[in-house]
Amino acid sequence: MSLHVNIFIGAILSSAHAEEPIEYRIAHSSKRIYSHVGSRNLKGILTRHQSFAVFEHFESTASCSEGWAQVHQQGFVCLNGTEETNTPPTGETEFLDFIPPDPLETGYELPADLSLEIDASPFMPSIHARILDGSRGRLWASVEDYEAGNPPNWRLKEDRDYRFVDILETKRGLVLERPNGKITPVEEWFVYPVSQFSGRALDVEPIPNGEFAAWAIDKEGAPIYEEPTEDSDVLAYASFQEALNVYETTSENWYGIRDIFGSHEDGFIMADHLRVWESASRPKAVADDQIWFDVDLSQQTLGMFRGDSPLFLTLISSAREGYKTPTGLFAI
Repeated sequence: MSLHVNIFIGAILSSAHAEEPIEYRIAHSSKRIYSHVGSRNLKGILTRHQSFAVFEHFESTASCSEGWAQVHQQGFVCLNGTEETNTPPTGETEFLDFIPPDPLETGYELPADLSLEIDASPFMPSIHARILDGSRGRLWASVEDYEAGNPPNWRLKEDRDYRFVDILETKRGLVLERPNGKITPVEEWFVYPVSQFSGRALDVEPIPNGEFAAWAIDKEGAPIYEEPTEDSDVLAYASFQEALNVYETTSENWYGIRDIFGSHEDGFIMADHLRVWESASRPKAVADDQIWFDVDLSQQTLGMFRGDSPLFLTLISSAREGYKTPTGLFAI
């Protein structure tokens, strides 16, 4: 597996595009930047209430009625929830650039020239990983013990996820650091990609007619197939907690995804790899202009409504095994 994460605040105008912008726009809320028109592959985020430069316009899609704009060399933004402005960006436009590991790389070997530049404490306070198949998950008391060639002091259990607080470079290679300061060689671990998860504001990202909002929940990437069968070719992988629009198919336990990579061809993903949100009916006790929330424990989703209109969607995590989340209608 490739392990390459860069997170930084930079300028999208400095050397991103050779030609001059055709207009300036301002967003009423933060805007996601995608790798191509109609994609769900997150490349970055533009901050709210700040103007940005548009270099080219593209036609609308089912998920973006106002059309798309290219905002830098490899970034495209849906123009829903934005408007034209005469104010150019002042100084550097804030742009959070995120390069996730490539989910199509299925091998676990780390490249010999692997380098990590991680300065992401405000965004990524923890690193999550599990022991690779065939590895031992060995622990040393300190970097000094590890570099001295001393034998490990402990071993962690397999089939569990562990939290680490840092990646350190030592004379013997990269190691992961536990919260208690103990360390373990990174090559013995599968490090999960940084989550791209965020909730979904439906005024900015409406759900196309006949489709459902969903999130991929497979930590190693959910395969998207050419046909609704596991015997068909894998076209791509949906990243962990990546937001998707899906539709029901005639095949049991399968959903479809329209227009993969702008190819005008659909892909198919197993329901077991998704959390799918479905709208709920307004309780009789709720007025038609009241704000209320519906939590679906079976799908682990939450919808925020005003009356009958859904406004915002997100994933939730209810009571863990051995405990119970009470059901019913509750006033806040």
